[in-house]
Amino acid sequence: MTIPSCPFPPLSWYHLAYCKGAVIDIHENYVKQSIRNRILLANSQGTWDLTLPVHRRNADSRLIKDIVFTDQMDPNFLVKNIKTAYGSAPFYEHFEETLIKLFEDYGNPGQSLLAFNIATIKWVEEELGIEGVVKSESYIDSEENDYKKKGLLISDKWGYTPYPQVFEDRNGFIAGRSILDAIFHGGPEAKRWWTDVSLQS
Repeated sequence: MTIPSCPFPPLSWYHLAYCKGAVIDIHENYVKQSIRNRILLANSQGTWDLTLPVHRRNADSRLIKDIVFTDQMDPNFLVKNIKTAYGSAPFYEHFEETLIKLFEDYGNPGQSLLAFNIATIKWVEEELGIEGVVKSESYIDSEENDYKKKGLLISDKWGYTPYPQVFEDRNGFIAGRSILDAIFHGGPEAKRWWTDVSLQS
């Protein structure tokens, strides 16, 4: 079972990685307009997908390892927007300092999208005290149990147990958001919330 590298992936990704033993394919081709460079957030207006600006370093390569951030990438912009959306969430301040450090270290122009994505996954592992998910050693050529296909991790076939969200009074519960949404609202409870995720056939 394979999953893509994504920045702060959604709970469906975590369900596959930590409940089903999925492997991150770090040798795959980059897929445009997918969650490989999007952080699925929520703010006072509802769903909000924060897109990280990228381009290919080598025009002859489509491998995700060759995708880098453009000059428009700004770690301060990331922090500002995430704080605007989640600053009033119960656990935001607890995680803010290490999150800012992560963005400063990996979220600059010219840096690797793959390195950023893997760093966000490691950040969650360290903050929640969980074991590292397995990454592929080589390219995986398999259609079976492949969750790298565009849209599969964010389809409406995923079922989520609602948890408290800061803008729930105006938006209702918004499912399928980034692990950041779960962590800022529930801290260590996020581990239980991805366990409760289900996939309908």
